[in-house]
Amino acid sequence: MKKIFAIIAVLALSAGVASAQKFGVVDMQRISQSYWKAQSDTKSLQEEQQRLQELQQQITGSVEELGKQIEADNQDAENTALSQDRRDAAKKDADDKTAQIQQYKTSFQVQVQRFQRRAQEAQASIEADVAVSIKKVAQSSKLDVVFNAQVAPYASVEITDQVLSDLNSTQPKETAPAAAAPAPAAK
Repeated sequence: MKKIFAIIAVLALSAGVASAQKFGVVDMQRISQSYWKAQSDTKSLQEEQQRLQELQQQITGSVEELGKQIEADNQDAENTALSQDRRDAAKKDADDKTAQIQQYKTSFQVQVQRFQRRAQEAQASIEADVAVSIKKVAQSSKLDVVFNAQVAPYASVEITDQVLSDLNSTQPKETAPAAAAPAPAAK
């Protein structure tokens, strides 16, 4: 019987502690769509991705053309009707073009890796900024726990607007959207 009372006492105490906790929720999707730095980084990364896609198309065209030239050079290298010097030159041309293709591919891979690293660094920076802001707002709102809105949509305190306000307060003036022009005065 004492064990039952002990269990009930522990449950009652833990229920009291749980009810004293204050939970908040933040909509991370809305944060990523409305945070100026996330928007700026996304735009910049999309532009860079477009440039890489265009470069890939150029390289693909060059590789296809070089492939045709290599095939012709290899045929010349095997053509016994040509002089040995001409066959050797054709073989060297084919090898040089093969090396050029490899150089194109390597250079492009380096650029893709640089892009991926930049994207990861941008994401990590944004996540760090958001975490700092959430912690700041949670402390000022005296929240014990903050959940992602997709995980706990019914938490008692919604802090997304406060977090966005804090994050966007760091926006440099040159990237701030222009204020709307005042309406002309009525006559």
